Amino acid sequence: MTRSKLILLALLFAVSARADEFADAARLYDAGKFTEARNAYDALVHDGKYGANLFYDLGNTWFRLDEPGRAILNYERALALEPSHPEARANLAFVREKTGAQIPPRTWLDYLAAPFNINIFAVGAAIAAWIVVFAILGLRMSRRPSPLLWFVLAAAVFVLGAAGAGIAVFERDKSLAVVTDKQVEARLEPLDNSAPAGTLASGGEVKILSDRGPWLYCALSDNSRAWLPSKSVELVRLAR
Repeated sequence: MTRSKLILLALLFAVSARADEFADAARLYDAGKFTEARNAYDALVHDGKYGANLFYDLGNTWFRLDEPGRAILNYERALALEPSHPEARANLAFVREKTGAQIPPRTWLDYLAAPFNINIFAVGAAIAAWIVVFAILGLRMSRRPSPLLWFVLAAAVFVLGAAGAGIAVFERDKSLAVVTDKQVEARLEPLDNSAPAGTLASGGEVKILSDRGPWLYCALSDNSRAWLPSKSVELVRLAR
């Protein structure tokens, strides 16, 4: 058997094994064994075998276990991988309304980026950049540039700017985190006995600004700054 066939068989075996593990976790969920289902889904995540549907199912499992913050975290992770995932978006809105989770106000850039993932913006930026280059070369080489060429250049510059803005949103959101504890006291200093800066509900969104071991310095939903216990907050985007 050739090396390429062996590699193909290994890949097919890995895909089949992952599908079996996912199906086992789904059967546990359907049987009402939510703790066991959560453990099975978590094992897939820890092995790097995850996608939007896995995080969506894990969010449902955490919700069944009365952990709305972790449910919101996993719906957010599903949407980070597949922004158009309708079930994850609907369940996220439902759980947020149920918990009163606080989120920062959305800007027009957030609405621009919401339906897409970063790969679409990256490809769009690359294509638009090449079109800009060739359009400029065409204008320089033409004695009488056509209005169509000017229109193509303007459209490509617009797409390049929009794609750049979308990429900036994704880069900014690398620090996006979710409060996973039922209720968290924000502090003005990284000390348990420091003056309180407010109370955050489960599922609230913050931006991590710096890390000091057991404490995280965060931007809260109202744009104020405070310290939160590291154990009460988790980043949405996982590093592969």
